[in-house]
Amino acid sequence: MVLLLATRILQTRQVVQSALRRTYSHVFLDEFQDVNDLQYRLIIAAFSGSDADSGLVAIA
Repeated sequence: MVLLLATRILQTRQVVQSALRRTYSHVFLDEFQDVNDLQYRLIIAAFSGSDADSGLVAIA
């Protein structure tokens, strides 16, 4: 439930996404192959965008 709410907030509130990106300029995601659909949507909502360098590194 918490992940769903966090994902919705990040998808609908640009100011929250921007604050998160300012706080965490780089994110290392280990064991990416174990991420479920909701976790993936949260990651994309938080760190995807128009930037060429999102600062997201995923390791399988």
